[in-house]
Amino acid sequence: MAKPTQKQESNTSLKGTIWLAVLAAILLIITNSAIWLNNQIFDTENFSKTATDSLTSEKSRTAIATGLTDRAFEGRPILRNVAGDVPVKIVGGLLGTEQAAKGIDKVTSKFHVMLTSENRESVVLELSGLKSIMTQLYDTSTNLGREPKIDPSKIPEEIVLVDANKLPNIYKVTVAFLWLAPLAFIGAFLSLAYPYFKNPRKYRVILAIQGGIVAFAGLMALSAGPLFKPPLLSNIQTGTGRIVVENLYDAFIATFNTQSLYLFGIGVVALATSGGLYVFQLVRAKKK
Repeated sequence: MAKPTQKQESNTSLKGTIWLAVLAAILLIITNSAIWLNNQIFDTENFSKTATDSLTSEKSRTAIATGLTDRAFEGRPILRNVAGDVPVKIVGGLLGTEQAAKGIDKVTSKFHVMLTSENRESVVLELSGLKSIMTQLYDTSTNLGREPKIDPSKIPEEIVLVDANKLPNIYKVTVAFLWLAPLAFIGAFLSLAYPYFKNPRKYRVILAIQGGIVAFAGLMALSAGPLFKPPLLSNIQTGTGRIVVENLYDAFIATFNTQSLYLFGIGVVALATSGGLYVFQLVRAKKK
């Protein structure tokens, strides 16, 4: 039986390096996701900051104010047209004040509990403390005299921002990711390190292969946001809920993308280092 040639052994070794790099890339994506979950979802302070910034953004406040205004002017289409966007802007401004801050804090807390536990209670914004103010603001914005034009009973005591039944239960998945993270990181490290012990002379080629695949893994991680967004929003029927959830999703996925850029950057640096070593060897060989 003929022994494998040096070229055949080299090709086999190259294929092994590629497959190990692919395995390492998958494990690094898992590790990257777990680190993000731990830092941005399970960390109460970071979660509260991101969620509060999203809920108090102009886009979210306008969506909530629009939903409330439509309810307040229900059955009064002429009055709604006369008022235009004025009541939406006024109530949207109210939602950004200290008076509404406690309600937003409760929303953030409930949302955090829903994502980090088995508790599947829907997230609602309580408006009972703001109803009288909103009624006055709506009446004032119509500018049609002293007689109240808005029926206070039409302004809801609370508004559902995130319906738990419309969102997938990801708690068990996130916990599994957190448990897998250390094993995934160790597996990725061993998968990347082994080829250097097996073929130390081919370190430049190994580094280039690993760098390219890890950079591609970073790009795959960055593409996760746009892929998961449509199916998530497809279950939400109300315009207010869709906009609020979309804003929350965009805010958190932005933090994930920022972190994933580091994974992409590591791959690019590895590729650049491999190229630099190759150029250095050529220059050194010419000098000799």
